[in-house]
Amino acid sequence: MSIQEGLHSSIFYRICTKLKIILIYDAYLKILQFVNRKLFFLFNSLKKTNSYVFFDYYNHYTHPDIKKRYYGDRAPIKWNTLNSSKIVHCIQSSSKRFLGKRVIVEPNDHVLVIGGSLGIYKPSESVRRSKEISDYISSSAISRVLIGNNDLINHARHYYLENALKKFIIYPEFSCIPKVSEIFLKEKSKELSLGRKIKFLSIASNFRKKAVDLLIEAFIESKCLGELTLVCHDIPESLKAKVLKADNINLIEDIPLSIKKKDYLYRNSDVYINTTYIDGGAVAVNALEYGLPIITYTYHRGKSYITNENGILLSEPMKYYDPKGYGIIWNSINDYLEQVEIFKSNGGFVDVQKQLINSIKYYESHPNKILTQGIRSLELAKKNTLEQSNQMLRKIYLDVLNEKN
Repeated sequence: MSIQEGLHSSIFYRICTKLKIILIYDAYLKILQFVNRKLFFLFNSLKKTNSYVFFDYYNHYTHPDIKKRYYGDRAPIKWNTLNSSKIVHCIQSSSKRFLGKRVIVEPNDHVLVIGGSLGIYKPSESVRRSKEISDYISSSAISRVLIGNNDLINHARHYYLENALKKFIIYPEFSCIPKVSEIFLKEKSKELSLGRKIKFLSIASNFRKKAVDLLIEAFIESKCLGELTLVCHDIPESLKAKVLKADNINLIEDIPLSIKKKDYLYRNSDVYINTTYIDGGAVAVNALEYGLPIITYTYHRGKSYITNENGILLSEPMKYYDPKGYGIIWNSINDYLEQVEIFKSNGGFVDVQKQLINSIKYYESHPNKILTQGIRSLELAKKNTLEQSNQMLRKIYLDVLNEKN
């Protein structure tokens, strides 16, 4: 969501919204996709097809990575129109529009977002009405709930009853397409052995949410001889001045990055740093595809990126989706970030900052580990491929289709 917020904070976007141009654009996108689906099935009506699933039409607010994953060539099947479908695959929550269909929900952020199907959105209300959401999942309204191999399943066990948990399926959500070879990584490693400086990369769609302040402070304090390329468009001016004074920090303020530029940055980096106060994952998945060791936090999704000693996990003192605080102590991201600021001002993030400094120094002291861990990241990407994910999705669709009501 940080990416959309960054893109939509521009003056141009606000003008388009005020003039209702965005609404017209979204209507155009919907009509275009509807017609394309209709035409596809019109010209392929005589062919045997397994396209009995509806996936909602994307609009201007659709996350770029959701759009890339579920539309076009990467989609598991050709999506049908709603009226012609038997199954609906939803991201986050369902809708009254889908009554009578077999619904598969994929909560992308947190298992309680399924409550949006019932008009429950605030964390405090989601926690308070978690049994109601659990009963809804257990009902015939939901056929399956898809989650990745991460802490979301532990959150589900915390909030939901056994009957609801039976609907949950862990599937390979990464859907990687490896971009480099082991030979490529070995060639980069040779450059390091000849004295090239280590290149760290971090791409942050939002300064405040992605803990960019901690990253900048840690990198400067580490006195690292290597270089950091930091992509972030909204660094406060006071801190930006500090960044621009550093000889070894290259700041890029483009949003969004072009495909060509993003490819160049990943290919020409050695280690990826994935800091965050909230969530985030697409950039880390990209790092796996390019065979980069990853430094990341242990937040609910973070641990799934480091499963075969392909990087370093940092233990942060607070987590947004921690059941002890989510919807209890804080009721929004802003509430949580205010708690983070208070905790940080009292020295609560000193330890994790030291961990980050030590991680940066570790790769500088052990450059040979970059190749070893990079190969392991690439191996992890190869174990979690797009095709593997699509194959499992197609099987799930078939199982749901063949189920008796």
